[in-house]
Amino acid sequence: MNVTQMVKKSLKYPFENKKEWLLLGLVFCIIELFNGIAETLVSPELAGVIKFISLLIAVFVAGYEVSVIHHAIHELEGAPSFNWKKSLIEGFRSKVFYILYLMIPVVIIYFVAFITGLGKNIGIVTTAIKTHKYLSTVIANQGLSDAFKISQLSTIVPMDVINSLIAGLIITSIVALVVIFLFVMFSVIGHIISDTHGFKHGFNHKLIFEKIGNIGWGKMLLWYISLIIIAFALLILATIIAEILPFEIGVYIDMLFIISYIFMAGFHYVGMIYTEAESE
Repeated sequence: MNVTQMVKKSLKYPFENKKEWLLLGLVFCIIELFNGIAETLVSPELAGVIKFISLLIAVFVAGYEVSVIHHAIHELEGAPSFNWKKSLIEGFRSKVFYILYLMIPVVIIYFVAFITGLGKNIGIVTTAIKTHKYLSTVIANQGLSDAFKISQLSTIVPMDVINSLIAGLIITSIVALVVIFLFVMFSVIGHIISDTHGFKHGFNHKLIFEKIGNIGWGKMLLWYISLIIIAFALLILATIIAEILPFEIGVYIDMLFIISYIFMAGFHYVGMIYTEAESE
């Protein structure tokens, strides 16, 4: 199956499973409501309890993600039913897996920023602006970003520092884009492997390379780009709705229909790409 066919099938998936789509949307609304309530509470203890409940629901959602992916992999009819116990367990495993995986790109990006002197140079520039008489006033009244906009850096910071800062920023940004791209592909495939073959196998990079090779790096890249484009377009729509409608109504409509749609279609699409690895 080519990427276009997978996109079409995944975009139809929520419409073919309206009940689960709307139930998931209600779950997202509850998370948003609980977070909003927690922010307004005076009692930190009660706010903590509400946030903990919200976190548990979010873990459930992460577990339901796994079920949606598995349904797509095994080409099962319909959408998975809501099973709180199963989804909480799988959601917890999923969160742990992604946290462990996230450490890899974070370490690489920080290392590159360190060896290029990016962090050090940002510190030098920031300190120079903050200690400048006029710019320190701008910072106090308008914020640090405005000070950066109006400052003539070359008058307060040596040019070699500025050049080094720009070079470090470019190199670190390029490395970050490549690492994040690879991390997303590896973590998606690794996550599925960890669920189907055992948790530790999700970190078996040889097996992950083999699965991506079966899919095809070109197809995997097309899948990745198309997923970003679709999600980005829908998030723009969600932002417009949230801005237009008053009293948080737009936010809840987004949660009920758009965010839940992205979730259902997106993770079904993830499962479909993995079937390409298994079918080879």
